[in-house]
Amino acid sequence: MTSNVDDLWNREFDWSLKQPIEFHRVATKFPVSEINLTKLKAGKFTVDARVIRGNDIFVLRNRQDTELSAGVNVLEKDYMALVTFLSAENGCRINGTTILPSAVYAMDEGGSVYICGGSRDTIGIGLRRSTFVAMIAALQGIDPEDIVVPTNDLGLLPPQRRQLQQRFRQILKQGGSGGTRTPRDIANDMLAAVVDAYLEAPFNLSRQTSRARSPEQIVRLAEERFLSSDTGVLSLADLCLASNVSKSTLYNAFSNICGEPPLSYFRKRRLSRTRSILYDADPLRGTIKRAALSNGFGELGRFSGEYRQLFGESPSATLGDSNGK
Repeated sequence: MTSNVDDLWNREFDWSLKQPIEFHRVATKFPVSEINLTKLKAGKFTVDARVIRGNDIFVLRNRQDTELSAGVNVLEKDYMALVTFLSAENGCRINGTTILPSAVYAMDEGGSVYICGGSRDTIGIGLRRSTFVAMIAALQGIDPEDIVVPTNDLGLLPPQRRQLQQRFRQILKQGGSGGTRTPRDIANDMLAAVVDAYLEAPFNLSRQTSRARSPEQIVRLAEERFLSSDTGVLSLADLCLASNVSKSTLYNAFSNICGEPPLSYFRKRRLSRTRSILYDADPLRGTIKRAALSNGFGELGRFSGEYRQLFGESPSATLGDSNGK
């Protein structure tokens, strides 16, 4: 198990992180303001994350073996994201939309990427938007202000989707054992593939976006309220106020995006956050109690029972395992 990510960008392509509990540590190495995985159902949960970076681009290959989990990535300003699924189980959804085979999904700068479902193998690409727009403008001979960056499905026709996904596979394969391309070369090859696909996409440049708040925007506003709270303990009224929507609209948004009612989802996020704290902590007396209380769990007996049910081990077992991290 790898735990030191300080030299993340200097490692070879096969650098990997195979513990979901450590995944939060990677956030500081990406141009994201948040990266999080929440286990939503008892059972298996393993992660194999591999990462490379080039100029103004990063590529994350993420394999998860899980019954049900929800992941969120919030990009920093001036970064856009593309995501494609090499495999998926249990009705995987991205931003509330059931995934289509070989589809490539795009989120514009500063957007949120929510993925909910079972076991999955994804490729996530983060691009500096200004660099991407400048390249497209130069290749098309038009002004950067005239460039429209698509959101949701990239807009490729099915044969184009399959072609782009196959190109992604071939590029990543070059970075495997015995490959001659450097991680930076591979990342920049991925950028070239995205640019080529954009130039071929037949999406409507004049399309208009709805003024209605999207489900992922509603969930994001609720999450920002959750993150601003000292313990994360919130009522439905708090979340509705933060999202400026009705209770039914809030429930529908969380059902589409996270596959879980809002209060249940945030309780499991608090459990996951407590688990990360315990994993990183020294096994001192009172550590479990302090970690539980800091995340809003006042009834320690109930906390321990819910923790064991979700993660398959006691809080003390997690704390003990931290010695071997």
